[in-house]
Amino acid sequence: MTVAAPAAHADSSACNQAFADVPGEVEYNGNGRDVNLPATLHGKKVHLKNGRAFNQSYATVDNPSRGDIISIDRATDSDKLNTTKKWWRTDEIRGWEYCQANTDSKWRTPTMNNWHRPMRVCLRHNGALQCSNIWYADQS
Repeated sequence: MTVAAPAAHADSSACNQAFADVPGEVEYNGNGRDVNLPATLHGKKVHLKNGRAFNQSYATVDNPSRGDIISIDRATDSDKLNTTKKWWRTDEIRGWEYCQANTDSKWRTPTMNNWHRPMRVCLRHNGALQCSNIWYADQS
């Protein structure tokens, strides 16, 4: 699903480079709707990885095309900064920040702290941005 991002802003301080790979994959079955994780964006599988014990997440993409940009969004709404709700939809999120990576150099984003903060994955392909419509907030 293509989602406009009027409230989003880049914030490089939100990106962490120091964390190694995190172990788990977040999965959600939306029964064929646009709320599945891993998400299918531009025909490619995009995964949300969750560190659980380290409170870190990042996005990966399977078989990206040259020039693709993968990103991970994190909600910035004040009422989402310590949420106990696990699953959110895009229409419930008003603002977010993101980290991104060009897939020519790596197939994953930097990590972002995810503790009780809704996160989603996005992929920009040929200039068009698509994002998952489901957001996951780690509760561990």
